[in-house]
Order: sequence, then structure tokens, then C-alpha cells
Amino acid sequence: MITDEQFSVAWENEDNRKIMQSAIRRYRGIIPADEMNSCKMIGLWESLKGYDKSKGRKFTTYLYCGILMQCRKRINRFKYITIDDVAPYMDLNKMNLDAEMTREKVRDSVDKLDAD
Repeated sequence: MITDEQFSVAWENEDNRKIMQSAIRRYRGIIPADEMNSCKMIGLWESLKGYDKSKGRKFTTYLYCGILMQCRKRINRFKYITIDDVAPYMDLNKMNLDAEMTREKVRDSVDKLDAD
């Protein structure tokens, strides 16, 4: 079990913070800032719980994957909402979207951004 103190130490660790920022960078403008913070916190917590040093991976590698997984979960929630719900969090000019897009087109656009 992870204590609050262990989480706080891991949260303040400079290497961990760099990895977390690197992992969420591709989702800026897609996921709201408060959701990105949640992705980082939940990803860190889950990584601390599941990390096994004996498997030979660095913790930061495990953390990076955990953050990406949390971000993808958030993206999947956005796939089933309308453009009006998503528009405040997306750079419409960058994506060349208009208000008449169908849900399918929004889903395709989000998938393309996720692939980048």
C-alpha cells in the first residue's frame, strides 16, 4: 500500500515530474488542464502501486506508460460527446473543425491526435 508521504515524495521528484509533463504534452488542447492533472496523479498512484523493480524496467518508463493510459481513458470518454462539449478544450483552428461536424468526424480527429 502506498502512503500519502510516499506519493508526495514521488510527486515532487524532478525526474517523475519531467516524465509526467512529457507524457501529457501530446494531449494539451484535447484534455482540460484539471483532467490532465488527474491523469498525472492517478497515473503516478497506479504506477507506484504496480511497479515491480525485479522486472528490470526503470520506474520512469513504467510511469510514462501509466500516464499515457490515463490520458487515453479520458480521450475515450470524449469520443461519445458532441463537438459543442469538446470545443472549449480544443484548438479548432489548428484542427480545422467547424460546428457542423458529426460525432464520427470528431472521433476520427481525436484518434488522429492520439496517434501523433
